[in-house]
Amino acid sequence: MTLEQKVEARQDRDMMAKATIDALLKENDDLQKNLDSSAGYMVTNWKVTKVPVVGAGKGNGIIVDSKTDEKTYVKVSRYDIGGGWGARSYKNLLVVQDQEIFEDLKTGTTQFEAGAEVAAGTVGVDGGSSSLNKDYKLYMLLDGGGSATATARILRMSVDTELTVLENQTSYPNAFADDTVIGDYEKRDWEHKMPFMAQDVIDLGFDLPLPYGVAVIYAKIRQDLVLNELDVGINGEGTVRLDSVKFNNAEALNDSVQLKADMWLLPFMNIYAVAGAILGEAKMDITINGDELIDEANIDCSGLSGKAKCEALRKNPTFSLGGDAGSQSAFNTDSVSYSGYNIGFGTVLAGGYKEWFGALPITYVYSNIDIIDSTVETLTLAPRIGKTINLKNGGTFSPFVGATYLDVDMTLAGSFDVGTDGIESIEYSIRQQNADKWNALVGFNWDITKHWSWNAEVGFWGSREDIITGMTYRY
Repeated sequence: MTLEQKVEARQDRDMMAKATIDALLKENDDLQKNLDSSAGYMVTNWKVTKVPVVGAGKGNGIIVDSKTDEKTYVKVSRYDIGGGWGARSYKNLLVVQDQEIFEDLKTGTTQFEAGAEVAAGTVGVDGGSSSLNKDYKLYMLLDGGGSATATARILRMSVDTELTVLENQTSYPNAFADDTVIGDYEKRDWEHKMPFMAQDVIDLGFDLPLPYGVAVIYAKIRQDLVLNELDVGINGEGTVRLDSVKFNNAEALNDSVQLKADMWLLPFMNIYAVAGAILGEAKMDITINGDELIDEANIDCSGLSGKAKCEALRKNPTFSLGGDAGSQSAFNTDSVSYSGYNIGFGTVLAGGYKEWFGALPITYVYSNIDIIDSTVETLTLAPRIGKTINLKNGGTFSPFVGATYLDVDMTLAGSFDVGTDGIESIEYSIRQQNADKWNALVGFNWDITKHWSWNAEVGFWGSREDIITGMTYRY
């Protein structure tokens, strides 16, 4: 359909709706009051044919938001099961008072009715019952013909995407997303304050997502660690750096829940802030040789306390910080558990052309962990490319592939009680970094409506696996 054909079709629907309302106003004293107080209304134009047992009809219509005058053009169809004969055309005006019902109506719904039809006259109020039976009123205007039936009726409605000028129902800015020929796209006004220069790119044929968003995000990450810079002390007497230490197996497991608030600052630049809580566990299997510890820590073996300390270390020539206790691992502790909170900020650089899009989220996070004295800083980059698939009334589904760069550098510190003669406790601190900075990712973003979206992604490859999912509300 060309742009001129779209404009003409909209004008025809608008004129049909106005003529229907004008005719109904003459016959219904309460209609104007209902319209003034309504969340919105729908006018539909029907052509129906019935024979005994079954009947069917199709039509089109328009939904108007009473507060914003926003128009949604729709297609409608009906299937009747019941006795009767008839062939007619008619128009319906559905006035909805309840805002929640009206929002559902605008997205396209399936409704079920059961009721007696108007058999004569030009104006009436439908006496049937419907799934939209909370705070609504349905008026009917007969154009001609007649019928006499008692039916069970199924109504189906869908948004006419060719005629309805929709705000972008994807999470990223996009040029000519509906395969419109360049230069033959829909002109519309951007009604929001942000982002800057929005109207300029709208006039060029771009669609933009709603400017503001809030989200709840859950992430679970498992990754191998690189350990170094181990400092060990005994009985609180200070720590020393141990160079001759074996680092066997080490990994970290993290769970976090984040709250995110974002805003499109520029048409292709989103900025956001995050805050959340972290629960984690670092599994470290670190083998220390008792004799080497005596030498490198310059432990004084003289005197009663020094002698007992050295004898305890020599009886257990190796011991571990973390990992599973072995036959020679008398000094053993479970993995280190920690918790904390984080705050951070970031940006997304994004854009698309037709059904393809690309995005680069960049996030910098500061974390305070209960077993770490200093703040942990984390940098994440996650470039991805994907394709947007229009699901009609199901929204838009956007699968993507990409990669994630994660740089974590932190120092863990702790102690554990030993309780043997000469050694009451062992203190330690160790630097840990993620073994692989990059891994691959695959995921999707499902924009269920222009307000609600659900995203999920899985990271794999190398020594890191992660699952991230979240729900976002845009406004």
